[in-house]
Amino acid sequence: MLVRASFSQCRRRREQIALRLDGALSEVEAAGLDAHLAGCVECRRYGADLAATTQLLRIAPLEEPEFPFVLPRDRRLHRLTVQAASVAAALVAVAGVSGVFGNIRGDHLSPPGAATTIAPARLTSVSDDLRMLRNTQVRQQTRRVPVAV
Repeated sequence: MLVRASFSQCRRRREQIALRLDGALSEVEAAGLDAHLAGCVECRRYGADLAATTQLLRIAPLEEPEFPFVLPRDRRLHRLTVQAASVAAALVAVAGVSGVFGNIRGDHLSPPGAATTIAPARLTSVSDDLRMLRNTQVRQQTRRVPVAV
């Protein structure tokens, strides 16, 4: 008696048929595939069709295109790279500015024997980092002390 396999099981087995044709299926996977094919007529038919198509493609001569063509770049990858670089630059700027202001004000010095606490890192967005940088620049401009000449 043949039992109807589920759609997801057949889909997974059909992927394994393609892997077998490419020689990329393990022995354990091949045994499971063979057991499935023994009871699934549709997957056996699919496997035979795929094997015939694969054989035709592999024996067909390679053809050179008549004209050159260029594949479009993946714009999402470029956008993600720019965003990551922007975040990194903003974090470096904030760290540099906060380090400079800490040294000017003397915040880096602790009294002898005082415990030093470090605030936990907090992930922020680029807009938060830029807002902090602008606020720091505004505070720096308002705290300037006139120098006597």
